[in-house]
Amino acid sequence: TPSTVTVGGSGCGSTLSCITKTLSHIYSLPLVKRCRDHPDRYNGKVIAVEGTVKRGPQLGPGEFAIGRMAITCCEADMSFLGYLAHYDGIESLERFAHVAVEARMTYRYLRQYDDVAPYLEVLRLTEHRPQQDYVSAIF
Repeated sequence: TPSTVTVGGSGCGSTLSCITKTLSHIYSLPLVKRCRDHPDRYNGKVIAVEGTVKRGPQLGPGEFAIGRMAITCCEADMSFLGYLAHYDGIESLERFAHVAVEARMTYRYLRQYDDVAPYLEVLRLTEHRPQQDYVSAIF
């Protein structure tokens, strides 16, 4: 089943002008590209998303990636697709933990991409065990 992301909603502060809508396939290539190419539409919006935590030595304190394994053609091309994020308590979670987060979409220069890209500032995080492993089909 596709993941859903709620943009806006109860997590929006009174100073943030929010629209509430549901976007399917948060980890789809078209949505990741839209988030990257149109920061005016997504910057400051609060989203809720579930995914797998990935951390690595190239990331700073509190930084991690949240995403899913994605397939475009066959198992051989499977790769991780997601967003970089920040959460102060992320180091306490197990490697590859499944989590649900509520986060504010921001944009910042990321040295990993040598470009400005979407970046999630996590407001709330809970561990979440999905009923099945996360794999998204990319079309």
